[in-house]
Amino acid sequence: MNEIQKYDTFPVAPFLLPDEKQYVLDNMTSPKIKEIEKKELVKMVQKIYAKCKIETHMNLKESPEDEITIALLVTDDLLKFFKTLTIKEVQKAFRNGARHLYGEYQFLSVALFFKWVQNFQSNAQRVMVLKKQRAWNESLQEKKLTNEEKKQLIIDGIRKNFGLHKAGEYYNDLNNHCYDYLDTNGLIPSSSISFF
Repeated sequence: MNEIQKYDTFPVAPFLLPDEKQYVLDNMTSPKIKEIEKKELVKMVQKIYAKCKIETHMNLKESPEDEITIALLVTDDLLKFFKTLTIKEVQKAFRNGARHLYGEYQFLSVALFFKWVQNFQSNAQRVMVLKKQRAWNESLQEKKLTNEEKKQLIIDGIRKNFGLHKAGEYYNDLNNHCYDYLDTNGLIPSSSISFF
């Protein structure tokens, strides 16, 4: 599934700013922890942990058994306390934690990883954005918009973001999703010109 299809499958509230939309995409386009088989989740956690060691420059001399034990303990915590988060959100929590966004640390531990994921989950901006998105989703269900009306909402949101860009405010197109969406729907006049 490409990124454009993700927008069609998971419509993002058009009034959200680009950095806020990333919270929604991370929450909607990745499997929830509770949906992942434990064996597969342990492998994912091992990869996240290995990347975290590299990002933090912690050259830990652990045996493979120790790494598996750490991955199992983190996996158990994820399944027990954070089962509604997605694997992308867990990756982001580790990335943020490794960059000291959740406080200083001297060494890596299962308790520290728990703190990082807990801080990510309770992040006020993330919670607010997901509440706005849920409210918008509910309003769409209540209104029962047609596909054309949904497309128009997305287009209006893209135009608003482009207006922010023209006004000189920060804008990130998330890998040209806005352009691709407008182009695939024939809303860019020059996109119909063929050079071949």
